[in-house]
Amino acid sequence: MFDKKWGFPNCLGAADSKHIQILCPKGSVLFHYKSYFSIVILAVYDTFCRFILIEVGAYVKESDDGGIFRKSVLFEKITNGSLNIPEDTVLSSTDIKVPFVFIADEAYPLLRLLMKPYGRRNFNDRKE
Repeated sequence: MFDKKWGFPNCLGAADSKHIQILCPKGSVLFHYKSYFSIVILAVYDTFCRFILIEVGAYVKESDDGGIFRKSVLFEKITNGSLNIPEDTVLSSTDIKVPFVFIADEAYPLLRLLMKPYGRRNFNDRKE
């Protein structure tokens, strides 16, 4: 579906995480640095923004998406190969074989099955 709607073949879904503000639970370790209590949801969604996978409950002390992702079941399954991802396929009208991948923002790690944009640091138009 990402291919038809966005021109991105072999995309399985887009990943992101969000802090969801909650009332303070007893004995909570869920205090967010922005001065409220929250729980973190890691989600993968399809081209129509429908959830296809969610993981709830990462500790708030994990402040970035990459840290939350590295401790997730999704990361574990991607790295140990237990997600039943289809075999690499040849892109239409080419002889280029590419894997199926998830996409995420630059805070996530770059993995064979997880693509992210180039970082924005120290980037300029010069060719060297």
